[in-house]
Amino acid sequence: MSTLLRPDPVHHEVMAPDGTRLHAVSVSPRAPRGVVVLVHGVTMAIPFWHRQLEDLPDDLLVIAFDQRGHGMSGRPGPGGISLDALAADVEAVVDALVPPSLPTTLVGHSMGGIALMGWAARSAPCRPPNVRGVVLINTVASQIVSGATAFIPPRLAAVLMVGLLPAARSPLPLAPGSAPALTGLIDLLAMGPDRSREDLTLTTRLLRGTHPRSRAAFFRFLAELDAESAAAQLDLPTVVIGGRCDRITPLAAATRILDLVPHAELHLIDRCGHQGPLEASHRVNELIRQAALPSSHDLVPSA
Repeated sequence: MSTLLRPDPVHHEVMAPDGTRLHAVSVSPRAPRGVVVLVHGVTMAIPFWHRQLEDLPDDLLVIAFDQRGHGMSGRPGPGGISLDALAADVEAVVDALVPPSLPTTLVGHSMGGIALMGWAARSAPCRPPNVRGVVLINTVASQIVSGATAFIPPRLAAVLMVGLLPAARSPLPLAPGSAPALTGLIDLLAMGPDRSREDLTLTTRLLRGTHPRSRAAFFRFLAELDAESAAAQLDLPTVVIGGRCDRITPLAAATRILDLVPHAELHLIDRCGHQGPLEASHRVNELIRQAALPSSHDLVPSA
C-alpha cells in the first residue's frame, strides 16, 4: 500500500479479564474483506509487525496488540503469566475489536503462536464463528530450551545455557555495556543469513525495552511450557511457517506442530531465521494474505 494512501493506525485500550490493560492498534482500508489479528513473541511488541501493518491493510483490517508485560500494555500481577492468561488476552482483543461479520485469521509469532494454542483450548467450547483460520510462525508447542540447544553447535549451546538464558531470566536490568554482546548473540541465535541491520537493531531494541521483571517472568514461563494438549485442540485450518535457519524453534518444532494440529500445512522459508515476519516479510505476508482473504462464499452471514 502506498504511504500516501495508507490509513493512520487507530490506538485502542482493551481490558483483559484479570484487569491487565492491553494496548492495541488497528489499520483498515475503507472496505476490508477480512481481519488479521497479530500476536507477537516474547520481548517483542507492536513495532515488530511494522511490515505487516504497512502491507496487509490493502484489503484487510489488521489488528496488533502488545502482549501483557510488553510494549505499552500493563504488567500483570502475581500469577498473571500463564498459558490461559495469554489466551484470555487474545480472546479479549478479538471480542473488543474484531467485527463479527468479517472472516478472521489469527497470526502468532513464537510466543504469540503459543498464545494462540492456548486460545484454541480456552475457546473450544464456544469459538467465534468468524475466526476461520490460524497462522503459526516460528513457534513451538513444548521443550523450547531443549529443542533449541539440540540443533545448534555445542559451543553456541553452552553460551545460550550459561550466558543468555540466565541473563534473560534475571529480573535485573541488562548491564549498559552488554549491548554489543547481546546484539551478537541475537544475531547468532535469532537471525538468518539474509537479515538486514534494521531487523537486528529492531529486535535488540525491543528486547532491551522489555521491563526486566516481565522479561524474566516470561522466560521462566517458556522454559517450563508444555502447550501440546492445547495445540491438539486447534481444529481450524492452520498454516505453519518455519525458517530453515531458525535455531530457536527449529524444523523439528514445526513438524511436531503438524503432528498435533489436525488441519495444518507447513511452509518453510529458505535462509530465514527465527524472525520470519521481519526477515522474510514478503513471503510471510503472502502466506498470511492467502490464509486470510476469503472467497465470496466464505463471508460470515449477519446474525
